[in-house]
Amino acid sequence: MINYYHPLASEYFDDIVASYPNLKFYQPAPDKAPWHVQCVLDVEGEDDIVLNFWPHKMKGQRQPLHAVEGVAAMHALIEEALRDQADEPFDVIEG
Repeated sequence: MINYYHPLASEYFDDIVASYPNLKFYQPAPDKAPWHVQCVLDVEGEDDIVLNFWPHKMKGQRQPLHAVEGVAAMHALIEEALRDQADEPFDVIEG
């Protein structure tokens, strides 16, 4: 369970987390920044996709891109990251 800095954020962000049961959302530094939540998606052969969330502001960000605000934008951020994770890197075949 995530310990939110702002209790009103839990209702909306809990719904987002519940929508993606296969993803692990966690607080990287709960004592220093209890308002910061992360999710890391492994990508084979490439850098991992790091998603940052600030539930008390209803903001999300895919490193190193700009932040988005709102429930729908956060869902879109996660969905795009999942699509990018699913894209298999291809081998270059030289002729």
